[in-house]
Amino acid sequence: MRTKALALRIALLLEEYSQDEINAAIDLLKKQGQSSSLLSFLTPQRKDRVRAGVKKKSFSEQFSSKLLFGLKDSEPHKYEILREFEGMLRSGAVLASFDDMKRFGERVSKDFTPKKSRSESINPLLRVLLDRSSEELEELSRLAKSHEGSPDEDQYSKLASFLIKGRSS
Repeated sequence: MRTKALALRIALLLEEYSQDEINAAIDLLKKQGQSSSLLSFLTPQRKDRVRAGVKKKSFSEQFSSKLLFGLKDSEPHKYEILREFEGMLRSGAVLASFDDMKRFGERVSKDFTPKKSRSESINPLLRVLLDRSSEELEELSRLAKSHEGSPDEDQYSKLASFLIKGRSS
């Protein structure tokens, strides 16, 4: 049980702080003589291990893959649904705007707290979806594929854009 609690705390730290902030904290700990396998894990590898033609995963992509990895053996169907949904989110195939993702996440759960950008909000959305059943996830995935802001929200967005940018030619 303590291991699970520790894993959740590490996940929260990774989500809350940027890689630069984590690196600065690790450097400070190392200067004070601290060392551990956790620090090694959190420290990005300095060597460029990316082979030519192979796209390196971003830190948030690696983290969400780890977030879903625990489901791979215990709930393979749920894992596949979330992995597919994550891919669609990252490619922009569903919930293409930050506002769409924010509205969708808030409708799914009151616990959803979006970050500053769309890409940073993917992991919090996935974390909220982890507690859902496979059937609910399939339904939510269908909803996200068909999700578009309500006409009123679209009109408000257009009005706000007009007020900020003025008349477009």
